[in-house]
Amino acid sequence: MLILLANVGFEGGNVFYNAFLPDIADDRERDYLSSAGFAFGYLGGVLVLIASLAFFVPPRGSVHNAFLLIGLWWGGWALLTFVLLRERPARKAGRVGFGAVLRELGHTIGGIRRTPNAAWFLLAFLLYNDGIATLISNATPYALQNIFVDGTMAKLITLNELIPVMIMIQLIAFPGAIFCGWLATRYGEKRTLYFILIVFTTVVTYGQVVQVLWEFYIMGAMIGVVLGGGQAISRSLFASLVPPGKNAEFFGFYAISSKVSAMIGPFVYGGLLLLTGDTRLALLSLTLFFLAGGLVLFFRVNVEKGREEAQAQG
Repeated sequence: MLILLANVGFEGGNVFYNAFLPDIADDRERDYLSSAGFAFGYLGGVLVLIASLAFFVPPRGSVHNAFLLIGLWWGGWALLTFVLLRERPARKAGRVGFGAVLRELGHTIGGIRRTPNAAWFLLAFLLYNDGIATLISNATPYALQNIFVDGTMAKLITLNELIPVMIMIQLIAFPGAIFCGWLATRYGEKRTLYFILIVFTTVVTYGQVVQVLWEFYIMGAMIGVVLGGGQAISRSLFASLVPPGKNAEFFGFYAISSKVSAMIGPFVYGGLLLLTGDTRLALLSLTLFFLAGGLVLFFRVNVEKGREEAQAQG
């Protein structure tokens, strides 16, 4: 129950957190600010992880205290947001009932239909984010079943040997997100997303031949370079396609898109794994999501036209 409540709070909070981006950054600042947000998020995450491993993992302490530390970390930084971040005045709301919610949902769907480039981007994001999310969620079982400690192939790695790789990925994700923000500012969001999808495709292809731990470190480093950037640039590009004043509504659908994608990829990955028993082949199937998302982005999303559509709806 606590995990359910925590996830509801986290996902619901992210809708409004993301919706602030168009209000606090103009077109010139959006890519950098979005990237910096994810960069410092990964830095904060790895600091808490290191502190938890150092002080709260048995026999040095209790795991329950690690949850307390994480809660205090979240609460402390959230207080700064509540105090320092100023939001635009809210529209005066009348009585809100279930019917009003349905009408507002209908208006939002209509707004998305009137901004087709935003709608196509949501589809592209659903597809390629599906591949990314499935890769991240299955990286640990993939490694534990396929990666050996050394070239003798005598012993598979354990979770303890995998933890440094996880820490390294988050450490690299900090400068990686900043780097992707710089790429987007210099070369544009779509080109940067193409680069990110090419790297992810390279990762799952390289995963077909990785056998020992040092090779898996290389694979993890490649993920770290683009992990935060993929999230950040997707968010900033979508923010530029949102009509003024419709931030929360549109980012609600953005969040739904990311959650729907969290179901399709694992279904395909798990289905292939069930049929073949081959985790490497299941991993390779994720290239289909990167390719499909990239093709929708290339052929259907016109960023400049999408921004014009958004302004026309404002």
